[in-house]
Amino acid sequence: MRRISLALAIGALLAVAIVGPVMAQRAVHITGIPIEFSFVDPDLSDACGYEVTVSQTGTGSATLVYNAAGLIIREVDTEPGAQVTFSGNGSAFSYPANIVLVTSYPEGATLGAPAHAIFTGFFGKVPGAIPNAGPDILSAHVVDFTAEGLPLIEFDDAVSHGPRGPEDFVAAVCAALDG
Repeated sequence: MRRISLALAIGALLAVAIVGPVMAQRAVHITGIPIEFSFVDPDLSDACGYEVTVSQTGTGSATLVYNAAGLIIREVDTEPGAQVTFSGNGSAFSYPANIVLVTSYPEGATLGAPAHAIFTGFFGKVPGAIPNAGPDILSAHVVDFTAEGLPLIEFDDAVSHGPRGPEDFVAAVCAALDG
């Protein structure tokens, strides 16, 4: 009987040791996040010779993964219902947003903490040009949080860029808006 009790006790300890780290993390999925922003892109405006506005509207979703201390350690953002529009010079073009952003927070998402961001998908589907695609890998840091608790990051440096250079993309945007 003692052997069975000892075996059960050891089995229970092993189960806690194996399940404990898995249960320490939890994920929360948020859907229907409104996306609505617009800005004048200074680099595109300078390159094209007229004001170029970039807008995005639609909805997004985020999955947040928390560590045992309750800090966000990973975030996966998608934009399944969003549209990107470039406009300027009396012309415009749009395409569906299909970017996935995976951000890791090695120290947990706190103000000033480092973040590593990987964008995948098409960043620009300019008419008549090959899409500007990822993955793009960037270093960043946490600068704020939304009212819902989503970390806001500021990009510090591009570590690597996908198969198409940004210079090609800029020229293609200008050509598309030139009509």
